[in-house]
Amino acid sequence: MTDQKLSEEKQPMEKRDLQEMLNEKLYPLGFKRKGNFWTAKTEQLTKQVDLQRSNFSPRYYINYRFIIH
Repeated sequence: MTDQKLSEEKQPMEKRDLQEMLNEKLYPLGFKRKGNFWTAKTEQLTKQVDLQRSNFSPRYYINYRFIIH
């Protein structure tokens, strides 16, 4: 790979930038944040989004789950 191609590759998003982006998208949908977790609850369903850092690179995974009550 050439130096030019390396400089053109996208760099991983910083954690703070990723958190701010998720805040902007999830708060209007009724999610509340606590640490790296965003949660929206109803009587029958809990929706949860969380950030998980990779053990092998400076990247993050965005996990999404449903909990049925």
